[in-house]
Amino acid sequence: MCAWCAEDSNYCPLMNLELVFTPSGRIAVVESTEQPGGLPDSALDTVPNGRLDRVAKAFASSQPEGLFALATEKLEAPLAPSFAYWRDLAGRYLPELCHAPQNAGAEIGQIPPPESPEQDAMLLSVPPMQGAEYLTHVAIETLWKDLDAWVRGEISSSGQGLTDFLKRRGPLWHQVG
Repeated sequence: MCAWCAEDSNYCPLMNLELVFTPSGRIAVVESTEQPGGLPDSALDTVPNGRLDRVAKAFASSQPEGLFALATEKLEAPLAPSFAYWRDLAGRYLPELCHAPQNAGAEIGQIPPPESPEQDAMLLSVPPMQGAEYLTHVAIETLWKDLDAWVRGEISSSGQGLTDFLKRRGPLWHQVG
């Protein structure tokens, strides 16, 4: 039985998704090349939306939105190593965001990327995944800065401040800080 779909099936395409890191420095959601049970791709149309599906759709919208969704979505089932790795990276950002001082109104200052030793640990903990060889300090800093810019832009455009943004977009995190 699939924990995501609540389907009594040996095939769940949502559990067959992976995150890859491209040579251009982007995170992409792809289907695993091996289809369990040899079922056709059309089986994708029969699966109800779930939490991981929402994360995949967020990545389709933008990389920072996907990272934010991955870190804020309550995912109870075991994740593929690539999803767990990127959730941990984005999850390092959220406590920093929650402790950030708010300037006037909805403005929040930049959250600096992790220091080099922490980035070293992130690079050493990369699981076997497609594109792992392209991960560098620069790539991690770029991903972090993109996530930070997206979050600060969303908070600013909402005009409601960090607390209300987190209540709306990351309810698991709204009381941290």
